[in-house]
Amino acid sequence: MALKWLERQDIDMLKWEQCIDDSLFPSLFVRSWYLDIMTDGMWQAIVDENYKAVFPVFKKKKFGIPYITMPFLCQRTGIVTISDYHPDPAAYIKLFLAQNLLKMDLKMVSPVIPVGKTNIRVNHILPLTKSYQDISKDYNRNTVRNIKTSQKSGTDITMEYDVDLMFNFIKDYDITGLTQKFSRQVKQLISQSIQKGSGFGLRATLNDQTVSIGFFILDSERLYFLLCASNENGKRVRSMYQMIDHIIQYNASKKLILDFTGSSAENIARRNEGFGAEKEIYYHLKWNILGF
Repeated sequence: MALKWLERQDIDMLKWEQCIDDSLFPSLFVRSWYLDIMTDGMWQAIVDENYKAVFPVFKKKKFGIPYITMPFLCQRTGIVTISDYHPDPAAYIKLFLAQNLLKMDLKMVSPVIPVGKTNIRVNHILPLTKSYQDISKDYNRNTVRNIKTSQKSGTDITMEYDVDLMFNFIKDYDITGLTQKFSRQVKQLISQSIQKGSGFGLRATLNDQTVSIGFFILDSERLYFLLCASNENGKRVRSMYQMIDHIIQYNASKKLILDFTGSSAENIARRNEGFGAEKEIYYHLKWNILGF
């Protein structure tokens, strides 16, 4: 096995995407078009010479010191391999260190890099292969109550493809402020994914006014719930619950997984699990020789 550290412009994108397509667990977060948007094309990769294994890397500098981190809206990363290939993780760490990297902050599918401190993180997923009737049997009472509250209020759920409407609403009501911070990348992500035919939004309206927006991307039999926001009326009538129920009902009995892309936040985790979502573990690796 011969590994190379490659800059973005030196990566064979056809072979890159083929490796992802041939892997057991393809992921949106390692797609080249997704990484291009979220890093402004500034990502790198460790690549097996035959593209049997690829590992995207986002290297930045702080105080002139190079370090590896995660791009915004890239929940997790990892070594992606074709199904019958088993790389040696130690070889990857040697290449990391060869790049004079003194700090890493990565969220990995598996704890494969033998340095630093690793903490467990939780994602939530809901397989949609069963019928809606069978899936909804696993909703807890609070979830059912919140869906009914939204429905009785007269909230309507519709598909949405207006980029400006979705982006502006999410930006205005994102309590984290991160959509504002990464506004150019987020707007481009919404726009390009819709153009590719993989992205779409759901809009909750009450009395003809938008109260909630959710944004999704479909990739490799996984439906990623990437962005959402509600205003005060949306929170009051619990419209996000009706929106999630809508996406489940529309996609039930399909070979799909609804990926909630989170969350470790207690209230979001409780909401996700109220729909019967399962926990999917990933790992947060932090290694820092400098203390910043």
